[in-house]
Amino acid sequence: MNFDNYDPKNLPPLRPEDEKKPLAYIYYEGRHELTDQDQIDAIKPDNALAPEDICTLEEICRMLLDKEECRKGPKMGYGLTPEGYGYACINTDMPGLTMEVRDFHMKWVGEDPGFHYKLWYPGAHIIHYDKMAIEDCGWGMMDLLQGGRPPMSDVGLPENYSEINPYICRVMGRNARGRLETEEFDLKSGYSGVLHCVMDGGLHQWSFGFMGAHYKNGKLVDMRNDYEKEHPEWMLYMARQMTSHFLHENKQLSYLMQMLYPKYGGKIEPYALPHVPKWFASHVEEEYV
Repeated sequence: MNFDNYDPKNLPPLRPEDEKKPLAYIYYEGRHELTDQDQIDAIKPDNALAPEDICTLEEICRMLLDKEECRKGPKMGYGLTPEGYGYACINTDMPGLTMEVRDFHMKWVGEDPGFHYKLWYPGAHIIHYDKMAIEDCGWGMMDLLQGGRPPMSDVGLPENYSEINPYICRVMGRNARGRLETEEFDLKSGYSGVLHCVMDGGLHQWSFGFMGAHYKNGKLVDMRNDYEKEHPEWMLYMARQMTSHFLHENKQLSYLMQMLYPKYGGKIEPYALPHVPKWFASHVEEEYV
């Protein structure tokens, strides 16, 4: 889909068995559009962040652990780091998303991962497995290989970050690889490091994406292929689309959970997402499956 000109009329139809489900109407309503002007400005074309507004991984960790700085946080937007990685950043309120509600959310996704995940971002999300999601982050439908979460030391944080700064509730890092469904398995492109930082009881979130890099020992490791190194405009495009994806995911998630948690919260058993299909796992690097 064209997420810059999103139109729910262009959504592909649900599977016949999903059409009959009570929440199918949410899918056809499409995503909830942004209304905050700062968020709208953050994803405008030709509006990349100034170099001084792009955070390094070390600066992010320093802000998180600082009890005053963490309440201000980074400037939203997209850009290129000095190394040439794509940079995506959001700094948003998340109405209604207490930690209890956030935990319920993934149970709810796991209850019906091929349907509920679609409702989280209609047109972008398809299905969520335990270590992979199929989705479109703005540059094509992909197999988003997520593997296990790296230790906090790879991100650059101590494991006891919430003891140092109780305002931080949860930090979730992920080294991922997005394989476009039009690409060969061995192309080795689309690597990224993502960091979600949840604070204020769950009601505020920062999210960062570094396109072309992974986290290791508190540093960013270059994972770009030759094409990505030679085409910074492509890295910048991915960064803008990822910023948009983050913002619209969060907007939709707040809407969904404020509606669904009062009715279903506490009534869903702990989830067990399906494992990545065996035929697929045999084609990709072991650390992702």
